[in-house]
Amino acid sequence: CSDVVIPNGGTQTFTITNRDQAAMWVVKKHVINDNGGTLEDINFTMSVTGNQPDPAFFPGSESGTIVILGAGSYSVDETEESGYSKTLGTDCSGTIGNGESKTCTITNDDIPGQISGMKFEDENGDGDKDAGELGLSNWTINISGPVNTSTVTDSNGNYSFTSLPAGTYTVTETDKTGWE
Repeated sequence: CSDVVIPNGGTQTFTITNRDQAAMWVVKKHVINDNGGTLEDINFTMSVTGNQPDPAFFPGSESGTIVILGAGSYSVDETEESGYSKTLGTDCSGTIGNGESKTCTITNDDIPGQISGMKFEDENGDGDKDAGELGLSNWTINISGPVNTSTVTDSNGNYSFTSLPAGTYTVTETDKTGWE
């Protein structure tokens, strides 16, 4: 459309085409393993909805995956992984315009474990829960593994160990004379 010479009485037709630019969206996956978790960013599968997202499904990436999509509404989600909480950052859903660029970070944090149980005394050997002479709150339950600790059962015989990192544990009780 430039440097065109038109002679006297001549005509020339020009066509200028404007094309909308696709939007660019970067989806990042961040994993925190501070409680013994072992999953990595690639263990999570991202799922994008929107105006022709490309790609629509992909493994998570700490550095981010570029998704090209048309203007309009968009969102991202992921496969749920047991033992991890999920936090969606800003720009993980909303509206995006032609030529616009946004970044979303999804963070997963491993959840600490918990061991709970109930202690009961079988004073008569009949399999029934009996109050016994010691009382349930006098039993000490011990846990050994990545965390070693103990707790006393409550008056109903309940005990609980919380905020435990992943690992193998053994639960025992303190011996009491006259009880096996």
